[in-house]
Amino acid sequence: MGYESVRAKIEGIIKIGVLSKKTKIYAHKQSDELLILGNGPSLKTDMEKLNSLKTNRDVLSVNYFPVTNEFLDFKPQYHVITSSMYWKKAESKNWDKDRNKVFQNLVEKVTWELHLFVPMIARSSNRWRDFMAKNPNIKINFINLTPIDTDPAFFKRFLERFKACPRPHNVLVPSILIGINLNYKRCYLAGADHSWIPEIFVTNDNMVMVAQKHFYADQFKGINSTLLTDKAKPMFNEDGSGGKKLHEILYKFYCSFKSYWLLKEYAELKGTQIFNLTEGSYIDAFDKISFDDISG
Repeated sequence: MGYESVRAKIEGIIKIGVLSKKTKIYAHKQSDELLILGNGPSLKTDMEKLNSLKTNRDVLSVNYFPVTNEFLDFKPQYHVITSSMYWKKAESKNWDKDRNKVFQNLVEKVTWELHLFVPMIARSSNRWRDFMAKNPNIKINFINLTPIDTDPAFFKRFLERFKACPRPHNVLVPSILIGINLNYKRCYLAGADHSWIPEIFVTNDNMVMVAQKHFYADQFKGINSTLLTDKAKPMFNEDGSGGKKLHEILYKFYCSFKSYWLLKEYAELKGTQIFNLTEGSYIDAFDKISFDDISG
C-alpha cells in the first residue's frame, strides 16, 4: 500500500468524521432498472428512444430538468441537485433567478411522489424547506457529499450510508451513487456526453471560457439567462467568485472522470451494472451500449 493511498484514506476518514452528518433516506426503488438522465446535448437526439425506454423503469433526472418541456413526460421518481450554489450566495442575479425556476417548477408541477436528493447544506435553509413543503408529493433526502479519492472497498460502509461520495464535481457522480445504493441491478446513463474538453478556449485577456452544452438550450432562447444557454462563459468558483484558471478546470474534469472509475469499483462490490447509452460520451469507465442492446 503506497504512501499516497494511505494518506488519501486517512484524509477521507478525517473529512467524514468532521463534515458528514447522519442521513435518513426515504427513497425506494419501484423496479430493478434505473434510467439516469444527464443534461448533455445528446439527450435531445435520444429523447424519442428514451421515452420508450422509461416504460417499466425508474427515472432519475438532474439540475434544470424540471424547467424543461420533457419533465412532465418522464415524471421522474428522483431528482438530484448537488451544487452548493443553490443554497449559497448567488454568483449573479441570473443564477438566483435561474435556480429559483427549478424549485418553483418542482412545487407547481409535481403531482406524483418525487424524491429530491440535495446536499446536507440545504438542511439549514428553513426558508427553502418551507417553500418545498408547499408540495407534499416532494420527499426530501439529504445526502453528504464529503469527497473520497480512493478505494471504494475501504469506504464502503460510508458510501452505503451516504456519508461519503467519490469527489462530486459533476451531478452524475452522486446520481450514480444513488442508483447503486438503492440496489438497482442495472443503471443506464443518457445525456452523459461530458465532451467539454474541445469546448475550452482562452481569451486574449487570459479568461478561460467553457461552453458546457445542454440538451435544453433551444427551449430557453430569448431568456435573459447565462445558465440555461450554450454560450461560452467562465467557470465560477464554488463561492461564486471570479473564474477558474485553466489548470483548475482541467483538475475538476480529472476528478469527475476519476470518480466514475471509483463508482465502477463500488458498483461491482454492490452487484450493480452501469451502462452508458450516450453515443460519443467521454466517460471511459462504463460499458457503452446502444438502445438496441436493451431488451424489454
